[in-house]
Formats: sequence, C-alpha cells, structure tokens
Amino acid sequence: MMQATELHAYYERSHILQGASLMVEDGEVVCLLGRNGVGKSTTLKSMMGLVKLASGSVVFNGKNITNLPAHSIARLGFGYVPEERRIFPTISVKENLLMGMKEAPPSNSGSNGNRWTLERIYEFFPRLRERNAQRAGTLSGGEQKMLCTGRALMGNPSLLLVDEPTEGLAPAIVTQVERILSAAHHDGTAILLVDQTMGLALSLGNRFYVMSKGRIVFAGSSVDLIADEQVRKRYLEL
Repeated sequence: MMQATELHAYYERSHILQGASLMVEDGEVVCLLGRNGVGKSTTLKSMMGLVKLASGSVVFNGKNITNLPAHSIARLGFGYVPEERRIFPTISVKENLLMGMKEAPPSNSGSNGNRWTLERIYEFFPRLRERNAQRAGTLSGGEQKMLCTGRALMGNPSLLLVDEPTEGLAPAIVTQVERILSAAHHDGTAILLVDQTMGLALSLGNRFYVMSKGRIVFAGSSVDLIADEQVRKRYLEL
C-alpha cells in the first residue's frame, strides 16, 4: 500500500531524517517506535506532505506522492492525527468533525463508503456528543485528542497516520482511543502508529520499526521486538 524509501529531511541545517525506509501493507497496523526527538513525527509529516523531503520517495497504491501538497495526499485516502491536535478552536465540536468528512476513494481496498459518521464517532467518544455544540478551543487536551482522531476518521481513510495518540491522556481516554483505532483496523483501515512506548503498540501492532537519529534500527514482529533485549534497552527504555 505505502512504501517510503530512503527519506531525508532537514529543519534548516539539522538533518532529521537520514535515510529512513518503511512500508505499510493493506490492513496492517505498523508501529514506529523510538525516543523523543529521533524523527518519528517528521517521518509522518513528510509522508503527509507537511515537511518537504530533500530526497527519497513515498509511493502510495502505486502512485508517487513525494512532496505533493497535503490536501492532495488526503484526497488519495490518507488520514492524519497530529501530535499537536490542530483543531479549529473557534468552531464547534460538530463543525470540526464535519470538516473532516469526505467519501473514501473507491479504489481504496479498505474502504466501503461512509463507514465513519457523526453518530459512530459519538458512540466511541460520548464526551464529544455531550460537547457537540461547544467551541473546540474550550475542550480539555484529552477531549481535543479525541476530536482530532474522530475528525481524521470522518474522512474514511484507507491509511491512517497517528502521532502519539495517548500521550498525556487519562487512562479512561486512552482506552477509548485504543477502542476506536481497533475498530478502524477491523474495518480494513491500515494504520501507521507513532509512539514512544510499547504499551498501545503491542496491543494493536502487526509489525514494528524502531527509529534512532533519523534511521530505522529495527524491523520485525512483536515477538522479535520482545525477544531483542538489546534493541529495547538501547532505543526504547528510559
């Protein structure tokens, strides 16, 4: 479905991505793990067209999408849940969710029309139903994370990029986020999940990459990762 090859990206003179390569197959949950500041978020942003790649390529369903504008990439079937949330603060919860709505492209193997509706989002996140008419900027941080997750799913993506979905959230909200991501996966949506820890990743993931200093230093299954104590101690454990 998506193949990223030899990605190189800079923030001014800082060389953030240094040849990272990874892939996501149809219907997979792939987890990109690593400590803070190693380039995980930049990897997602470069795939989404928000950070310009200096070199390397991103291919999605056979189409080279390298450095396309973000809105063009979204229309091809990408969804994106940024770590920073990036909600629209002055409009309501409902209006934020409707801003994300679009029909899934018919060529996407995981799509079956408008699976995700307002009502379905509210079933998973009843707090958003309660705050349906409230301005999004007045929500708590956890509620804003629920909102940006729901907004991304309203686009019925075939590939969902999720950046640190549970960071700083209360356990009850973490459970709700995990449930909705699991449901999206069950529907056939492929997910690329970025996280610093292994907890949520191990509960959802099919395959795992570990990143350090802009490079992929491990690729394998959950069994491989659990068995590789050296990788975990060197690149994951604090």
